[in-house]
Amino acid sequence: MIGNSPIDPKKTYTVATNSYIALGQGGYKFEAKFEPTRKKLLDAIQNYIKEKGGQLSCNTTRNWFVVPDYVDHWANEYIDILISKKIVSGDKYGRYNPDANMTRAEASKILLSIYDLSPSSPAKGKFKDVPKSHWAYGFIEGGVKVGMWSWMGNTFGLNSNVTREEVFTNIIFSVGAKAQAEAISAADMAQFEANFADASTCSPWAKKYIAYGTKVGIVGGIAKDGKLYVNPKANIKRGEVATIMAKARFPMVAVMATSDVRTEIDSGRVDPTNDRKIGGWNGLAYTVGNIRALYDKNVLLDAGGMISGTAWAELAGGKMATGFMNALGYDAMTFGIRDFYLGGETIKARAKEIPQNIAVLAANAEGIDGAKKSVLKNVSGIKVGIVGAIDPDTNTYICDGDLSGIKINQIAQSVNTEIKVLKSQGAEIVVVIASASGYIELGKSAKDGFKGPAAQLAGQLSGANIMFISGAPMSFVAPTNSGIWVISPGIGGSSLGFAKVRFDAKNRSIDAIDSSLNYTYSDLLDNEIKPAAATFANTVKTFVEGQKSAMKADVDRVIGRTETGFDFNDSNESLLGDFITEYASDKLGVDIIVFPSDQTKKGIAPGSITVKDVYQILPVDDTWVKGKISGAKIKEICESSVSGERGVLQLWGLSFVFTRSKDPGNRVSEAYIIKNDEKFPVDTSKTYSIAMPSREYHTLPGFGHEVLRNVTTDVNSSCIYLRKTIFEYIKKLTEAGQPVNQAKRKFGFVEP
Repeated sequence: MIGNSPIDPKKTYTVATNSYIALGQGGYKFEAKFEPTRKKLLDAIQNYIKEKGGQLSCNTTRNWFVVPDYVDHWANEYIDILISKKIVSGDKYGRYNPDANMTRAEASKILLSIYDLSPSSPAKGKFKDVPKSHWAYGFIEGGVKVGMWSWMGNTFGLNSNVTREEVFTNIIFSVGAKAQAEAISAADMAQFEANFADASTCSPWAKKYIAYGTKVGIVGGIAKDGKLYVNPKANIKRGEVATIMAKARFPMVAVMATSDVRTEIDSGRVDPTNDRKIGGWNGLAYTVGNIRALYDKNVLLDAGGMISGTAWAELAGGKMATGFMNALGYDAMTFGIRDFYLGGETIKARAKEIPQNIAVLAANAEGIDGAKKSVLKNVSGIKVGIVGAIDPDTNTYICDGDLSGIKINQIAQSVNTEIKVLKSQGAEIVVVIASASGYIELGKSAKDGFKGPAAQLAGQLSGANIMFISGAPMSFVAPTNSGIWVISPGIGGSSLGFAKVRFDAKNRSIDAIDSSLNYTYSDLLDNEIKPAAATFANTVKTFVEGQKSAMKADVDRVIGRTETGFDFNDSNESLLGDFITEYASDKLGVDIIVFPSDQTKKGIAPGSITVKDVYQILPVDDTWVKGKISGAKIKEICESSVSGERGVLQLWGLSFVFTRSKDPGNRVSEAYIIKNDEKFPVDTSKTYSIAMPSREYHTLPGFGHEVLRNVTTDVNSSCIYLRKTIFEYIKKLTEAGQPVNQAKRKFGFVEP
C-alpha cells in the first residue's frame, strides 16, 4: 500500500532510502534507478538540526525514526512554526505532504486556529453536506461566524480542494481585517490591478480582500516571465497554505547589520573552508538581496566602521561609503572609532549629506548636526525602534583637535533613555547598533565566554532585544543573561549579522529570535540566488563601477618610487616593517617603537609607488600612542615579540638575542637599545620611552600582545597617524629626488 492505495505495478514510484540499502548492502536487494541525493539530503538535515539549535525531535513509529518530509521543502520554516504551535499536524505516518492539495475541511481548521478563533457548534449549520458529527463541523461554523465562506451556497464540499482565492479571502477574516479590506481605496485597487497580470480573473466576492492582502503583505503572487499572477482559481498546496498562515500570525522581520566594512568593495578575504573569496560589494549585495527576497519585512543597519578604511572610502572623504550605503538601501547607521580618523569635520559633513532615508544615530554624542538619538521604523505594520551609539573610547584614540568639538558620553545611560522613548512611542522590537568591542573566549560557550566592553554594556541595557556591535576582533553571536542577543557582524563585509525576529501579530509581541551570521560569498551558486537579488546586485554594481572609474586616477596616482621594494611577512620581521617603524621614529622621538607585523597586508615591489599601494600596506589607519616602560620589563616585550601571538612585533631601537630551545620566559638572554647605530645594553634600573599603535595598547585579552598594555605606563595619544605619516615620508623623499629604499636590518632579534 502507498498511503491508502494499493501499489500499481505499471506505475513508477519515487523512493528515498539510505545509501547502505541502495547499494545492496546487508543482504538487501534494491533494484532501482536512483539519483545521488545523499549530499542534498545531508545538507537539508544538517540545516534543519542547526535551525533547531542542535536538537532534532523526530516522529517515531514501529522503531522507525522519521525525518519530517518537509525538511528540504522551500516552506519548511513556516510548516515548522505551525507544527510547533500545534496549529497543524502530519498524518499518521508523520508526513505533512507539503506539495499535496488541501481540502476545504482541512483549510477550515487552520484558518480558524491561526488566530486562536473558537470553533462553533450551532444546532443547525450553514451547509447541508456538513453533518454535526464531522470533525470539521466546529471549525467550519466558527469560520462562518466571523464571515468566512459567506459567498458559498448551502453546499460546502468537505473533500473539495480549496482554491487560492478562497484561502486569500478567508485569511482576511481570520486576522480581523474585514473592515479595512472593505474600505480599500480606488487607488489601491488600481495598484493591485497594475501589479498582478490576472487581477481581473478574481471572483467579485474575493477581489477587494485579495487586493488588501497583497497591500499589507499577508498574501502574494506567483512570478512568471517577469510578471506577477494571483492565479485565483488554482488549487492551493499545503506548503503554500502553511506559509500564508505563518506569515499572517507570525511574520518574520529580518534584521541585518554590517560592521567594520571600511568600504572594502573589492573582496580580499578568503573562506578557509573552500578557498573562495568572501565579502566585498558583490557578496554583500547578493546576500542582502537574497534575504530581502525571502523576507519582505526587513531592515539593514551598520554598527560603525563603514566610511573609513580603504582608498575608495577616504580619498572621497567617506562620500563613496555613504553612497554605497544608499545603493544597498541601509535604514540606519552609526559611526565607529576609526571613522573619526577622517576628522570630526568630515563626520559632521557625512552626517548632513547622508540621504534622509538612512538615519544617522548617535544617542551618546553631542555636536554632530544631522544625527539623531534613535529612530522608529514602521516595517510593514511592525514598529522597530533603533538606537545608535558611539564608543566613548573614541576620546582616547582620537586627538581632541580632530574631534572638532564632538563630545562622546558613556553609552548605557544614553541608550537606556532612548529605549524608554521608543517604547513610549510603541516600539515592538528594539535594536541597538553600537561601536562597542567584545569577544568570546576560546573553548567556552557563546554565553559563558562572552567578554569585553560589549558584554558589560549588554548587562547594563534594559528593554533592548538585539545589539549589533563594531570594533570586535572576531564575528560572533552571543546570548546574554539579560535576554539581549549580541551580534558582531565581522570585518570587511565578509559576513552579515542576521537576526530573524518572529513576531506574534495577534499579541503584538516577539515570539522568538533566531540570530546567526550569513557569510557573504561572492561566488554564490546560481540556484542559491533569487532573481530579485541578482537584479539588486546589478544596481549596486553599476554604482560601484561608476565610482571606481571616477576615482581611478586618484587611486593609481604615482607618489614615489623604490629600487629595493619592501618584502612583506605577517608572521616575521621584514623590510616593510622596518620602513613603517623607521619613518615614524623622527616624529615620535622615543627610544623604542613596536609594530605588529599582521597590521600590514601587502608588500611593495620595486618600481613606482601609488596611492593604492600605501592603502594596501595599511588597510586600516591607526594612531601611535606613547608611554613609558621600565628596563626590567623590556625582556617581556622581547619574549612576546616572537611568541607568534598575532604575528611578530616589529621593533625599532631595540635588538635582542633569542634562543628558541629554552623555556618560555627564559629565551631572551641579551637586549640592547640602539641609538645612532650604537648598541647599549638595556639598563633594568632605567625607564625608557616607547610607542605602539593604539590598537596594540587597547587590544582585548587573547587577541594580541597584551603584555604591551600590562608593562606600559603613562600612555597618551601622540596625535600621529600611521598611514598619514607614510604619505608624508614618501612625499618628503620624492620632493628631494630620493627613492624610498630600505637599508639592511639593524633592529629586532637574532638567534645564536
